[in-house]
Amino acid sequence: MDIKKQIRQTAAQTLRNVRERTGSRAIGYNVSTVAWIDRFIEKQRTVGLDQDTVDGLINNFGCLLGQCIIECHGGSWVNRDGSWAVQFDDRNAVFPFNKLQKQFEHGHDGGDSVLSMFNLVPKLFATKPWWKW
Repeated sequence: MDIKKQIRQTAAQTLRNVRERTGSRAIGYNVSTVAWIDRFIEKQRTVGLDQDTVDGLINNFGCLLGQCIIECHGGSWVNRDGSWAVQFDDRNAVFPFNKLQKQFEHGHDGGDSVLSMFNLVPKLFATKPWWKW
């Protein structure tokens, strides 16, 4: 199976799981979902999850975060030097999986937040006209 298709399928399944967990109709490929992921990570960081669990969360949430970025801000999935990224043009991309890893490791106190990254994307890599943000 095509890896990009697997990423999109994982994102869709993770989105369904988050909707079930929250019971919120606001959850979609949008900022509400990214905010929920951001809060979830911050809460889970204090629990002391084992590395396998963290890796699974990074995989699932990375797919979902990337799809949220694509749906809201444009871009497309690409493999850049062995890491999956959402690329906006030949020079600009974000790495959802890497950002999730950093937030799990450092958290908000360490300056890492998937929500902050998501909110910066249209300012740094405008791929849609500003009036459609």
